[in-house]
Amino acid sequence: MHLEEKTKDSAIVYDGRIFKIKRDNALLEDGSTAVREFVVHYGGVCILPVNDDGTILLVKQYRYPLGKVTLEVPAGKLEKGEDHFEAGKRELLEETGTTA
Repeated sequence: MHLEEKTKDSAIVYDGRIFKIKRDNALLEDGSTAVREFVVHYGGVCILPVNDDGTILLVKQYRYPLGKVTLEVPAGKLEKGEDHFEAGKRELLEETGTTA
């Protein structure tokens, strides 16, 4: 039994600033096809800043899809070609004004 599926054809159905949505036709082991729709995200980072006293530093962010402010760890999108570690340091500084 083979669990892998091969891509028969692929299309980008949405190409946004933050992510893409792809729709693929996958060839199954029995010769049939199945539609696979999925998000392709450009990447991101999150940081769990723990202070010397053991407390965790969280930030308040307004999240449009939720329509409310949430409490969360500092996080953000990767810039094109950016190293994950450097992105984490950048986001921590941008969102909290602190460094680690």
